[in-house]
Formats: sequence, C-alpha cells, structure tokens
Amino acid sequence: MEQRSDDIIRKFVLIFGLVLVVFGGVILFYIGYLVLQVINDPEGVRVGQYILEQFKTGDLAFYGNLEEKRFTLHLAEPLKAALFLFIGVIIVWVLARIVQSLISGGIKMLSFAMGRPKGTGETPRSYNLSDLES
Repeated sequence: MEQRSDDIIRKFVLIFGLVLVVFGGVILFYIGYLVLQVINDPEGVRVGQYILEQFKTGDLAFYGNLEEKRFTLHLAEPLKAALFLFIGVIIVWVLARIVQSLISGGIKMLSFAMGRPKGTGETPRSYNLSDLES
C-alpha cells in the first residue's frame, strides 16, 4: 500500500515538474519575442505605446528658481529613449529570473520523481562505464 502511494506522489511530482518546465519555456520564448518586437517597433507593442504616450516631447523634468530666475529642464528625446530602454531591461531581467526559478524548480522535481541522486556526484547506474569494462 505504501509503495502505491509513493508511486502516485512520484507521478504527481513528475507531471507538475514537467508542467513547470514547459510553462517556463513558453514564457521564456514569449519574453524573447516581446523583446524583439520592442526593439524593432516599440510603438507596435501595447506596453511600449503606453510608456511612450506618458513621455511626451518636451516634458518638463525639473523646474525651480535660482536667485530669482526661473529655470526649467525638459526631457530630450535621446534621454527618454535611454530611460525607456533602462526600464525595459530591468523588467525583462526580473521576468527572466522568475522564469529561471520556474524551470529550475521543475527540473529538480523531475529529477526527484525519476529517482536520481541529488548532488551526490554519483553517475547513474546506466552511465557507469566501469560495469561495461568487466
């Protein structure tokens, strides 16, 4: 009876690990596709459209008074592009780390469900060349 419940748990872990790996792979490919779209045509991506609409040309960045003279500093187009690129890189980096965690967890679950030794450095029995030599 205990062997049967152990098999059910291993199958569940195997299926869940496989789902995590596949889901992480799909998200990773989608992130890559989204990055290519943003690089080629930032206005064509909804998120890019929204961010570019928020940064209008000539947006006021800083303003104030200096010895009774008023000054203003506006955002230039290259600065807006650099800021947009920086924010995009940070967002993609965070998403990639989340996907990496999904895939890594899925692989650990798959190796547990398949009964492979965890970090012992042992070669699995089917790959042990010393058995073939004798």
